[in-house]
Amino acid sequence: MKKPKRIWTFAAKKYEQEKAFQYYKRNYDLLVGQVTNFPNETYLGNREEKVCRFCGKNQSEITFNEKPHVFPISTGNINLLSYYECDECNNFFGRYLEGEYQNLFSFVHNLYMVGGRKGKIPLVQSNDNCNKITVINKNDDEKIHLISDIAGKEHVDIKGNTITLSSPDITIIPIAIYKCLTKMALAIMPEEELPNFQKTISWIREKKHKTIMQKKHMCRYIEFKHAPYVKWPMGFLFKRKSNSKDGPYMIFLYVYAKMALMIEVPCDKVKYPYDIRKIYPLILGVPIEDIIIDLSCTEKCLVEGGIRSFSYEKLVDLTEETQKPDTENKYAQLIREHMLAFK
Repeated sequence: MKKPKRIWTFAAKKYEQEKAFQYYKRNYDLLVGQVTNFPNETYLGNREEKVCRFCGKNQSEITFNEKPHVFPISTGNINLLSYYECDECNNFFGRYLEGEYQNLFSFVHNLYMVGGRKGKIPLVQSNDNCNKITVINKNDDEKIHLISDIAGKEHVDIKGNTITLSSPDITIIPIAIYKCLTKMALAIMPEEELPNFQKTISWIREKKHKTIMQKKHMCRYIEFKHAPYVKWPMGFLFKRKSNSKDGPYMIFLYVYAKMALMIEVPCDKVKYPYDIRKIYPLILGVPIEDIIIDLSCTEKCLVEGGIRSFSYEKLVDLTEETQKPDTENKYAQLIREHMLAFK
């Protein structure tokens, strides 16, 4: 059995909110702050003159019949769509990039109840299939986690009001996840900036994965467990000020649920990219857990899981109820209705 690859490391640079604020104030301008909390479908781009910004083709050359999401629907973006992404590019990104992203963060999406298409939240299972975690609707306004111990093995540590779980090893192509984040950044980028990213646009559409920067492709992953839940994803682009040379030309920050991801957007005119590990993440006002993810690998690899903890208000042991077929216990009924998810 091949040994899992470790791509997660805690950030060496200790986060200090005031220093982070001063760093951005001195070196960066906020270029774009894109929200997704629209009650109805809302599009970026020109409806009448659709031109794909990823392949350059227009309506006479290719179809624009689908509804491409600016940010992946698996992250909770339901209504922010795009007129400047053709069907071919949309299908390519969904198949080769967004699926890899969802695989990497499925465990976190499960814990934070991030729903994708039709609100579906991913199921998670341990490497030996002895534990599975899913989310079901207890009623119209409340969702609950169901943790099944299939083989009687203890994979869950419960102390006080905290559950500690082992996240499973997963098989992914790390560089595809960096491409996915880059594609999000390009999707909200002002048109006047796109000429600086033509090589990057071509790079994200290549089926045969390769690196684009002359260094490791690092992503800062931030969790803010004690802050309010961000229901609607938000994307931010920070552009380095013309009088500064401290930091990447462009930084993309993506925030949703209780997590955020930050990358350097590869730029054609930057010969020596900056090390994102030296940049403070701009998450102000809340304590955070800051982790570096190495997304440089260009091939499919087995990635090591980790230990995750989350708190709960109420824990109910459903073992007895589920063994009684005639019970009217509402939790037991819910479990029986969803037993297929555990098989």
